[in-house]
Amino acid sequence: MPDLKVMPIREVSLSDIVGMLQRLADAIEHGEHEGIRGAVVMLDSHAMSVFGFGDAPPAVAGELLACAHYKLVRARLMSADVLEL
Repeated sequence: MPDLKVMPIREVSLSDIVGMLQRLADAIEHGEHEGIRGAVVMLDSHAMSVFGFGDAPPAVAGELLACAHYKLVRARLMSADVLEL
């Protein structure tokens, strides 16, 4: 019988917000995402704070959120294959 072992799919749980943000920062720092001009973070809290980072002008934050919304809606309406998580 082969020697089987459990391999974690993710080293950080998707519900670990801090861990996922650190993982994303590490990936960006190591060049896993090329051509990034900016990033937007929206906190799901009472104030629903939105933060934009990078060289892109502030209006790009709204555009990025609109693109993300479009991608999520399109995935829901068409197929799960459209969404790349």
